[in-house]
Amino acid sequence: FGFSFLSTREIEDERCAQMVDFPGINIYTSTPENMVGILERWKRKFSGKPVVISRFGVDLFSFGLNTGITPGLMDYQAVVLKDFYDKILSDPDIDVSILWSYSDWKMEKPLLIIPPKLNQYLYSIGLTDYYRNERISYQVIKNLNSGEKVSSIFSFSITSSLFFSFSTDI
Repeated sequence: FGFSFLSTREIEDERCAQMVDFPGINIYTSTPENMVGILERWKRKFSGKPVVISRFGVDLFSFGLNTGITPGLMDYQAVVLKDFYDKILSDPDIDVSILWSYSDWKMEKPLLIIPPKLNQYLYSIGLTDYYRNERISYQVIKNLNSGEKVSSIFSFSITSSLFFSFSTDI
């Protein structure tokens, strides 16, 4: 006895998800509000099926195209992931969610949207870098997964440039 699973992004005319037992949605956004909107549309479209978030995360390369990965971007990743995590846990309809990815990884082909001065083969989305050095998001997710308190470590505002402040008592 087996189950069928599909992982896809939000597509207006998604037909394949109707054919499987577990349609999974890959959420590509950097705001919890957009994530909630995507999930609500998905749940309406596939009511009666389990709600599976087959991929969510915050890629750092999209924001660091000109500067590379900065401490501010790593802080931003942690803030957004915590917000995503809180939204997921507060939604009783979500059956499964998969954080993507725990570590940066290298691709076989270059990601051409990254300037040549940066490593075009490195996909910077992880809680740790390619060499498994922890980013602040690592500790935040570790605390959330173990039920430990994540104190109000961040306050931030997004303007034309990103500003972050945080305390170190994680």
